[in-house]
Amino acid sequence: MGHYEDFFWEITEELNQLGLRKEFDNKIKEMRYDDDWKHKELKPRWEYALKFVKENNTKVKIKK
Repeated sequence: MGHYEDFFWEITEELNQLGLRKEFDNKIKEMRYDDDWKHKELKPRWEYALKFVKENNTKVKIKK
């Protein structure tokens, strides 16, 4: 499970640095009850939530 631990740690650190942890947590809560996401693995949910929060926040500029 070492790869998963690294993955979650990296996302947590990035969110804390960007100040987006609260928005990320809210998105994860929304996804928990969404029929499209509630039966998927945790890693894809976290990846999507991170991308969503970064793209929909004016503090962060993402290169596309």
